Amino acid sequence: MNYQNEIDNIAKWLKNYQKNSGTKGVVLGCSGGLDSSVCLSILKRSIPVENIKAVALPCNSNVNSLIDAQKLADNLGIKLEVIDLENSFNTIVENLKLINNNEEISPLVKGNIAARLRMVQLYSIANQHNMLVIGTCNKSELMISYGTKFGDLSSDIEIIGEWYKTQIYEIADFMPEIPSSIINKKPSADLWENQSDESEIGFNYPTLDKILQRWEADSGKYTNYNDGITEEDFNKVSSMIRKSEHKRNMPPICPKLQL
Repeated sequence: MNYQNEIDNIAKWLKNYQKNSGTKGVVLGCSGGLDSSVCLSILKRSIPVENIKAVALPCNSNVNSLIDAQKLADNLGIKLEVIDLENSFNTIVENLKLINNNEEISPLVKGNIAARLRMVQLYSIANQHNMLVIGTCNKSELMISYGTKFGDLSSDIEIIGEWYKTQIYEIADFMPEIPSSIINKKPSADLWENQSDESEIGFNYPTLDKILQRWEADSGKYTNYNDGITEEDFNKVSSMIRKSEHKRNMPPICPKLQL
């Protein structure tokens, strides 16, 4: 596959979409991870630098995440704004403890708080400057809705949402500006210490992507191709897709009685 052509196609599509939207530019949360880094590199190819707001939103995050995000921004010649959300995060967590008899809050709940805080901040910036919020979800994450509802799964547009995670690595090979420290790091949303995407999902990305591609090709039905994918693993991923459907749709509206 010619990924350079695909990069150019996304850049052209984004440029036209932003122009037709009547907005002044775009805002992107820069985590220092692979997906947001590929997205920022695409933005540089699409939108004038002065119309891009790149924002790092540390929230009890690994310091290396910010270092990597800054490296990429410097390579691209884009100013990186840094907004520390730790105080806001701590306030919400303490309030939650108060109404839960001082019970300890789970890492998952804290992670979702951080993800939603980041999106609140990005949309505040976008509202203030009449910009679009750029999503950074890949197809692997979107299909199983691996992310936080009204958090990182929220955006105005998704520009890499047609590409599986393993393909994002291949796209990054055409972007020499992305530091090797970003490409080589373990995938993580950086929502708590030592958090790992693949550990949470229960599959490494090559295996997950192989299952997802088969799920699409065979309309969700298992077929034994003797390629190492078991029916049990196929069904686990199918269950993820089914159970997370609510994250991919607008909230359902209860129909009224026909009086």
